[in-house]
Amino acid sequence: MEIRTIRYFLAVVDTGSISAASRALHGAQPSLSRQIRQLQTSLGCELFVRHRGRLHISPAGARLLPVARDLVTRHDQAVAMMRALAEGREPRLTVACTVTTINDALAPLAAVSRHAVLNLMEVPTAAIALATGTRVELTQASTRYEHFRSSDVLSATFAEHLSHTGITVGEPTPGIYLGSSDIGNVSARVPAIHPFVAILGPDESDHTPRFAEAAGGPDGRKAMLASAEALACTAADVLLRRKEAAGL
Repeated sequence: MEIRTIRYFLAVVDTGSISAASRALHGAQPSLSRQIRQLQTSLGCELFVRHRGRLHISPAGARLLPVARDLVTRHDQAVAMMRALAEGREPRLTVACTVTTINDALAPLAAVSRHAVLNLMEVPTAAIALATGTRVELTQASTRYEHFRSSDVLSATFAEHLSHTGITVGEPTPGIYLGSSDIGNVSARVPAIHPFVAILGPDESDHTPRFAEAAGGPDGRKAMLASAEALACTAADVLLRRKEAAGL
């Protein structure tokens, strides 16, 4: 089973037919058909079946598919790595991530020796670098995010106004901090708050399809309008109560 033949198999899967695959590969259809038959013979199973005149991948072909894609990917990686080494250049892996990730996770990893990296396969960047034969190179392109400092006075004022809309504010969960956000840098210079108003249950999470659906639905609109009203009232209190604002 050659890489070239596996590419033929993948081309047929991706295009949906022998004729389309031969056009994509700029080859002759009879030759491609012969290669697919030889591959099936060598594996001892049918990779495609015809149903109502159309070609469909068989159960055996579906089992082979992820393995075939992985084989082709690894083959191409190996060829690229060897060519780069032969030309005297080292492959590079560029990682785009937040400053927090660089400082807290990747920088300590880059400081250890190559042998230590081999024991850190659970770190995604190290695993990718090892799998592709590259090295990790980190560049901090912006200022580090500072820890967020919440104003107790502003928080209490906001919570009071939010309660008038029927939404109550719970106590912060211990050990849970804001993610990468420049509001931390802002809060180091002026009083600030960063409230979260739930639109799902306590067991739900953001960055999910359910959260996206809720954000565009009635619960999301209710939370948005209530939060905007509470923020506006909080800002008005700061402007109108100068004496209290001076103690922030």
